[in-house]
Amino acid sequence: MEKTKFNNTTYYWAVMMIFILLLVNNLYVAIVGFRLMVLLPVVILSTLLFLTISKNKLAKSGIKIWAMIFLIIASGLQFFGQFLKDIADGFGNIDFGYYMKTGLSVCLGVLIYIYANKTIDIVAVDINEEETIH
Repeated sequence: MEKTKFNNTTYYWAVMMIFILLLVNNLYVAIVGFRLMVLLPVVILSTLLFLTISKNKLAKSGIKIWAMIFLIIASGLQFFGQFLKDIADGFGNIDFGYYMKTGLSVCLGVLIYIYANKTIDIVAVDINEEETIH
């Protein structure tokens, strides 16, 4: 049997806190705003949280795919879309906060992806002994 091993506890807890904060935020928006589309990110984040807590071998792939799609690509497209909108408006109403938020999200996604490659390993575990096989 294979399990995920997080070699850096700071990274593990940082990713866990990001998942929890985003999950709580999305649940709040879904309940208060009555927006059912927000339930999709809730399901995705809940699945990632479960995989990470259980140290499932799919946790590494899940974290990398989530960071790539939802943080890097989606935020990058939002950044680029706002930039095109500002070009069309002649840079009359630039929202620097929006650029900071999406830029920070892209940077965070890149960091999560890079550290997932460097600090998460998939190790073989003996089912009977629950110890790592060397």
